[in-house]
Amino acid sequence: MADLTLELVEYFHDTKLFQRKSDDETFGHLCLNITGLNDFYEKNRSNVKFVGSPRKIPGGPNKDGYMIYFHDPDGNKIELINPPGKRA
Repeated sequence: MADLTLELVEYFHDTKLFQRKSDDETFGHLCLNITGLNDFYEKNRSNVKFVGSPRKIPGGPNKDGYMIYFHDPDGNKIELINPPGKRA
């Protein structure tokens, strides 16, 4: 069975929220943890609308892990995080 984490975040009392652009990475999005992020990116980069390429996370609870954003077919932003210590 796959190890899956689903993160749901709601912003409260964030006066800057309405000043953000919809392409801002901190704007509301779905985030999933994944192992093998680089393999997933290489296999799907010609078919998936990725925002950049996988990059190292510089701080926070996932420091030294990797992450990337992409858009689903409806334009929703999805974040994938490869946690630190797991095969990226």
